[in-house]
Amino acid sequence: MQSDVGYDTYESRGTGWKTFAGIMILIAGIFNVIDGLRGVTNVSQLKNYFPNGNAELPLTNDLKTWSWVVLIIGVVMVLAGFLIFSGNMFGRIVGVFAASVNAIINSATSITTRSGRSRSSSSTC
Repeated sequence: MQSDVGYDTYESRGTGWKTFAGIMILIAGIFNVIDGLRGVTNVSQLKNYFPNGNAELPLTNDLKTWSWVVLIIGVVMVLAGFLIFSGNMFGRIVGVFAASVNAIINSATSITTRSGRSRSSSSTC
């Protein structure tokens, strides 16, 4: 006689990791949505952050366009987080893809922003 224990443990395997992944993607997505909305609505305020008001971003130097990119990635990440919570395999795939794109975008932004700020700070000294 077989027991039904094997089915329950197989379905519940990795539940903690799935919950962790869903929470992390949801948090990162919410931060991206906030960052994107701030950039879309306050472009003139953000231009004061960059030297001479010129942003040096990886794909485009338009802050509003870049903010829309970050906002869209954030929305996709939030949706992926909810799909991960529902146990959807598509949500996991989209979550991994969105998190990878987010890491690349944020790394590229921080490198170009950091190099832009270091040039202006060295020229003022």
